[in-house]
Amino acid sequence: MNIIWIDGGLGNQMFQYALALKQESLGREVKIDVTKYAEHHVHNDFELDRVFGIECPYASVREIKSLGYRKENHLTNFLKKMPFCKKTFYSNESYVFDEQVLKMDGYYLEGFWQSERYFADIKDKILNTYRFPEFNTDVQKRYAEQISQNYSVSVHVRRGDYLNYSYLQGICTPHYYEQAMQFFREKYRGKAKFYIFSNDIEWAKNNFPEDDCVIVEGNSGKDSFRDMQLMSLCKHNIVANSSFSWWGAWLNQNKEKTVIAPNKWINQEVEEKIDVIPVDWVKMSSI
Repeated sequence: MNIIWIDGGLGNQMFQYALALKQESLGREVKIDVTKYAEHHVHNDFELDRVFGIECPYASVREIKSLGYRKENHLTNFLKKMPFCKKTFYSNESYVFDEQVLKMDGYYLEGFWQSERYFADIKDKILNTYRFPEFNTDVQKRYAEQISQNYSVSVHVRRGDYLNYSYLQGICTPHYYEQAMQFFREKYRGKAKFYIFSNDIEWAKNNFPEDDCVIVEGNSGKDSFRDMQLMSLCKHNIVANSSFSWWGAWLNQNKEKTVIAPNKWINQEVEEKIDVIPVDWVKMSSI
């Protein structure tokens, strides 16, 4: 059995659980550890079960103890006094595809696993698992209807918490969005409609005043996932260096979609090695 550590917001959770699904497809028993959310609160905490109706296989304290545990695990003081189990604890929080993790059994796996290379061959299984519930407000339904009727392009702008992390800052600049939007304006000869999704609505209103831009509002708190759902319905996508918008674009099933992503994902030396951006997406510079 493998236990997969789950932490972060919805996008991170989806990558981590996708690895669990891949492990299951290889014939392994897999459970997840969500105990990190008892120590700190991130966005809406663990929400895969609530958003997608997944009956998650949760690991028990005893099972986590049997394979090892994280240094910051909140699981009672007596667990922290146990010898650190190096043989069954494996950690990789890089953005580089790690093939050997697919061969492991009997491990506690800690990481973010942000690459479709972990699960591209079980795409149908991922799509069937990450099925959004029907919209439950008239506003959401109107957005979805509009998106279906024009050359819709989602534009995701991640601010808020991203302003505090130096390794994520300064990548998706206004120039990046200007270039990406101009690409679609030229492609559709001015008929493209841009749906702006952001966790800073006021900033979005001030920076996207054009007539072809629609600022998507109303999806906050427990309804934040509706932004991802609406992004997935757009015909094309412009993503930020964010796992949330990554999934909005990846779940987009338009066979003729164009996804534009920043050619730089993080401000670290390993940037040239990362596998986050799928090969069929268009990389665009922010410089």
